[in-house]
Amino acid sequence: MLSQSNRRGRRLDQDDLGEPSPVGPRKCRPEPAVAERRAGLIVDAGPLYAAAATGDRNHGRCVELLSGAERPLVIPELVVTEVTYLLADRIGPQAELAFLSSVARGEIVVEPVL
Repeated sequence: MLSQSNRRGRRLDQDDLGEPSPVGPRKCRPEPAVAERRAGLIVDAGPLYAAAATGDRNHGRCVELLSGAERPLVIPELVVTEVTYLLADRIGPQAELAFLSSVARGEIVVEPVL
């Protein structure tokens, strides 16, 4: 009987793994909805803030990167809080509203953190 460990260290036996395929290893196939989605760039808070902050030393590079990236941009849901705080605190509510409008228009897709 084959035995392996999963990511949490729990021992898996052959019953957990399923029967081996006679034609080779199984290939993971994403769900159709996931396969049809096209993800652009996965972005953290730093580049989003720098693109909005004209005084930031990385402003130009971040504007170039983000404006040339395939849409939609993808951000982890935790980044929404960080970016909205930085924009509202350091630039103003107009910048925060512009960011949230981009999310509402689908230019930026928020993905859950698992």
